[in-house]
Amino acid sequence: MLKERDIDKVLISFARWLAGLKPAWGRKHYYFEKYTSLSKYAKEISNLRGKKICPFCGRVFKKPSGYVTHVLTHKFEVASILGQP
Repeated sequence: MLKERDIDKVLISFARWLAGLKPAWGRKHYYFEKYTSLSKYAKEISNLRGKKICPFCGRVFKKPSGYVTHVLTHKFEVASILGQP
């Protein structure tokens, strides 16, 4: 089971990946890549990467910052992909 702060790190790194941004915290790899279930899901939706279209609700964004912020609101959807309660 992931701790709350780890879920937040996973979610932020996943949102940055979706927006087509570089990994945060000076890393070479995205934090979410450590988790198999989310990595598999990322491969399924890789066609949306960088297009700023939310894979959870379909909303379209103009700026990456707004897109990343919006994806953070889908915390429960990402947690369910990771198998979290």
